[in-house]
Amino acid sequence: MIIDARIAEAYISGEDLERYKDDWIYYCFGRQSVFESSAPESRGWVSELYKKIREELENFAPHNEETVKKLFPQFDRVTGGCTIRLAVGFPDPYDAMVLEHDGQPCLVFDLYCTPVKFAVHPDCRPPGKCFPGDATVNPGGLQYNSVSGRLAEKREYLQQNIDP
Repeated sequence: MIIDARIAEAYISGEDLERYKDDWIYYCFGRQSVFESSAPESRGWVSELYKKIREELENFAPHNEETVKKLFPQFDRVTGGCTIRLAVGFPDPYDAMVLEHDGQPCLVFDLYCTPVKFAVHPDCRPPGKCFPGDATVNPGGLQYNSVSGRLAEKREYLQQNIDP
């Protein structure tokens, strides 16, 4: 796995990000760059989030590695060549994307994006306004919750009225 974190690291260290606005990732939706400046006062929680995500990525291994490798014999080759970009500067709602560059997949995570649904320990999580009402915050580490409010309401209705 190739981790490219130069944009996130530049933001965290207080560098001017204008030099990154022409990076190919910001042109993934068309001919115009979608780059947006990120508020400098958020560097603290973005830094903590970056550390947690970086640690998880560097130590990544499937929980049932033996089974995964039997089902997907080329797992190591595929994940070994996969690029992960840790960045800031995407507009809402582009907090996580899979893009293609030069024929290769690239996972892009915007660590600042307003609707961010990642959380780290409570003392370093993003401001509450960044979380929709249905987001689950796991104080022990990262958690990503993509369940929308309506879907959660439907699930609750089904559990109460259909499931025994």
